[in-house]
Amino acid sequence: MKKSLIGERDRRIVPRWRGFAASVDLTTGRRLVVPPPTGAVSDSFAQNQADWQEVPSLWNALDFIAGAIVEERMDLAVDAIEQVRKDSRLPTAGARLIDAAENRTSDIDLVSASTVEEESAKEIRKSRRRLAEHPWDAVEWMDLARSFTTLGLLAKASRCVGAAVKIAPTNRFIIRAASRFYVHSLEPERALWLLSRAGVMQDPWLMAPQVAISGIIGHGSAFARDGLKMLKQDFSASDLSELGAALGTLEVQNGKLVHAKKLLRQSLEGANENSVAQIEWLNRTRLGDVIDVSVANPPRLYEAGAWSSFVAGEWEESRRLAELWFRDQPFSGNAATVSSYILSEIAHDYPAALRILKTALRCNPNHPILVNNMAFAHIQSGHLQEAESLLGTLPDEGSPNIRTTARATRGLLEFRKGNLEDGRAIFLKVIEDFVAREERDQAGRAATQLALEELNSDTSFVTEAVQRSLKLTDGTKASNLIHKVQELEDAVERYVAKRKS
Repeated sequence: MKKSLIGERDRRIVPRWRGFAASVDLTTGRRLVVPPPTGAVSDSFAQNQADWQEVPSLWNALDFIAGAIVEERMDLAVDAIEQVRKDSRLPTAGARLIDAAENRTSDIDLVSASTVEEESAKEIRKSRRRLAEHPWDAVEWMDLARSFTTLGLLAKASRCVGAAVKIAPTNRFIIRAASRFYVHSLEPERALWLLSRAGVMQDPWLMAPQVAISGIIGHGSAFARDGLKMLKQDFSASDLSELGAALGTLEVQNGKLVHAKKLLRQSLEGANENSVAQIEWLNRTRLGDVIDVSVANPPRLYEAGAWSSFVAGEWEESRRLAELWFRDQPFSGNAATVSSYILSEIAHDYPAALRILKTALRCNPNHPILVNNMAFAHIQSGHLQEAESLLGTLPDEGSPNIRTTARATRGLLEFRKGNLEDGRAIFLKVIEDFVAREERDQAGRAATQLALEELNSDTSFVTEAVQRSLKLTDGTKASNLIHKVQELEDAVERYVAKRKS
């Protein structure tokens, strides 16, 4: 297994958690329109229509309307819209969604100037007003839970999730969102119980997280065999995409690579951004780019796009997409890790990194990588006392890679405090440890940072430190390390010019 330089965690294809309107694609980068009737519709949408015509329930009607919005075929859903508008149980979020589509506008903007925290606080106030009038609105309860989760108010979020599940215990949107919440709040067993109760055997959208979350807690999914059978049933490719990616991941872990690749390629046929991101992660860390994901280009490809741009060294695009990923999933520790790394290490935009990390640590308290990244950004901003306090909160146990990275940040802090010998000794031990674990790129990164500090302090160890860095980074293919070495070379050039003047 390859290891990420920036602490990417083991990835599972757990459900995305978005607000109800966003979950049906209001933020694809285009305004919703109602075009004239043209062309065929997808199999998935046709099935939604057939389900509603057979059983014209409120939830079947909403699924059908959501599909009509995505397909831009509102003309086919006129009767369903008329039905749900007369239904007193219509969620207010559903009514807003229909209004937005019919008015050709969207009320969601991922790249607005306001911060994630400000947006969440506004949404909480709106949700509370709506729930005062419609207390049985399960969707609104779940949207409120998401806002509370983003602000780190997990106890309040949990009560909202419980209310939503009690009102709509079998609704796909509610159950998928609830399972994502329980994974975030470190209750994966509760997520599995909820999924199994909601009808996993009938719905691939529920089977996929059941398989994925079983992997998180180290259990072979009891439903994996049933999931493989479901892939051969009469579901659309888009309905099966996440399930195929989840089962493919399981097969990679079991060493069954031939079957895994077959499943992963199948999942690309109707891929959403979550399944594409999962396959790209497997390519990057396990498989070696053997699955061609270029055949899939679903909306909101923020995570996969941020990573592919990162690997290619396309820093502006990687930064843009990583920040969109974070705004789309602000409770995701991985999204915050990638975004804050690019902002700090590549762009040197430390205030922006600190803003993201402040929000991320509210909903991921004591996350060691985020704490380390925040300490690094504080050091680079000259906030040495804040960095000292943060590093003091990191536990001694945990991943050796994370512990060693945090020691490198401690070495940087000692240099900036003027304790050059202590800082140097820490860095040299960090480099030694990474080399011993055959983490050559990590060792090269630490050696390059040490060389930069020796240059900045104009010590007698400059030549030795630069030579060490160049030796350890020779031949690297890691784009972020190549970028850091370029920084060192530029610093050396300035250093030589200064000494000659």
